[in-house]
Amino acid sequence: MANSTCCIMLQPCPSGEILYIKAGPSTEAYALSWALFIGNRITINIDIYSTITWYVVGFCCEDRCLSWNQSCNQNSIESIAINLVTQVDTGPCPTFKSNVCCVSLYNCQTQQRISALMNDADISFWDDLLNNQYSVYLDYYLIPGLWNVDNICCNYDNPTYGNCDDDSCSINNFYIDPEVITVEEVSGCPIICYRLRLCTGSPDLYFSFGNSGEVYQYLDTAITVEEIPGQIPAGTYYLNVYCEYFSNQEPCCDIADGDLVITDSYEDCECFLGPEPVKYTRVIPKPDRFFYKIDQSQCDITANIQFGEAYYRLFKNIRYGINDACDTLSLDRLWIKKELSDYALMYDPTLCVGSVPPATNCADPCNLTR
Repeated sequence: MANSTCCIMLQPCPSGEILYIKAGPSTEAYALSWALFIGNRITINIDIYSTITWYVVGFCCEDRCLSWNQSCNQNSIESIAINLVTQVDTGPCPTFKSNVCCVSLYNCQTQQRISALMNDADISFWDDLLNNQYSVYLDYYLIPGLWNVDNICCNYDNPTYGNCDDDSCSINNFYIDPEVITVEEVSGCPIICYRLRLCTGSPDLYFSFGNSGEVYQYLDTAITVEEIPGQIPAGTYYLNVYCEYFSNQEPCCDIADGDLVITDSYEDCECFLGPEPVKYTRVIPKPDRFFYKIDQSQCDITANIQFGEAYYRLFKNIRYGINDACDTLSLDRLWIKKELSDYALMYDPTLCVGSVPPATNCADPCNLTR
């Protein structure tokens, strides 16, 4: 045990599933502290375990326990302080008689079934619940949901409850203590109303179904269903619970005429519909009116633009005979302004730098006007 991780195995009395308590290599002394309790019965002073008497079976170690991966490694609880453990008796749990009776319960939502062991003192309690068709909550045992008491039968030919005729009732079944469960004193299970929202968009539909347990397995997913004529068109819907009501209450939805046949399922409507196609948007860029790396003044730029536009009008007039009677601008004048602008580009102002003034009466070339 020094080089492997171990669990302490506890058997609830009178019977039930093994409880595994983790004890790793670093806590070998802790594991050994349980050695004195092996083969004896104890109680654990923790609320959830305090009402149960436990039989200490022994150790289950990583290197020599066949059920290690399925039990100790995955289903164990963290260490319990050894000072919370008290030995109450010696030896294993008292053996039940081989002929036992069990109560059968089914989950109102999922319709999953469990069979729990009864002792003689519990039979009247469960018999009352069965006759009234009451349901119970098993939260104390960390079992979620509402469970309806469906049947009582035995593993032998009992004159009152009969034989289960299968292996569902066994001395090794889980034991439910009537003192720690909550009873829902309403006859039968609540009826579940489902909301179906069409993934492609439509008013919501509200129905309950005869195969509610099967439908419940697909809760909060998108499902593809076959048509129920006059009620539910074939399609893919997002499914969730709308409401629940008991048989003695006012219904909050309609009852479907048949079972809901589900042919496919998806995580949600988006998975069914796939990614939304990207819409093409034509983008017309705005003209870039910002000019850079241009040495001309705005006046020269305007002169070139006006000349270009006038020359294009001349081209349309000559080529296509299109003439604008409102056009009063003189192309000759614009041409002259363009030539002067081009000439200005050819002039290098650094050539005018000098100490000797011009010897003629000609205009100063550095101050040409247009």
